[in-house]
Amino acid sequence: MAGDDSSTVPPAQYPANGSLVIYRPHGGETWIRGSSVPIRWYGGQSDWLITATLVPLAPSNLAVNYAAAEKILNVGQADLIIPTGLTKGDYYLKLECANCALNTFGSITYSFYSVSVKDN
Repeated sequence: MAGDDSSTVPPAQYPANGSLVIYRPHGGETWIRGSSVPIRWYGGQSDWLITATLVPLAPSNLAVNYAAAEKILNVGQADLIIPTGLTKGDYYLKLECANCALNTFGSITYSFYSVSVKDN
């Protein structure tokens, strides 16, 4: 994959319990509205379909949850397009299994740190 730093790929045994874990974004990144950004994760089952949601750090009437991608194959990577109309601010990335039963173990995860969404 072009531009990907393989040193950020977790070892094959991580996580041992099979839960989803986000390892990119690392946190502190700035995402530009209108750009494409890579996300990476590990875990879950091969038949899971993943929904990626941007969750504002400080929810308000202007900054609401944004479903950035739906029903992504669980292959551990995707590129998200950050919409030009998304409210600027800080967001967490949430990944969840879209086709899992309610309360399926390990089927929801959040990034450990937030990213900033800004203009150029």
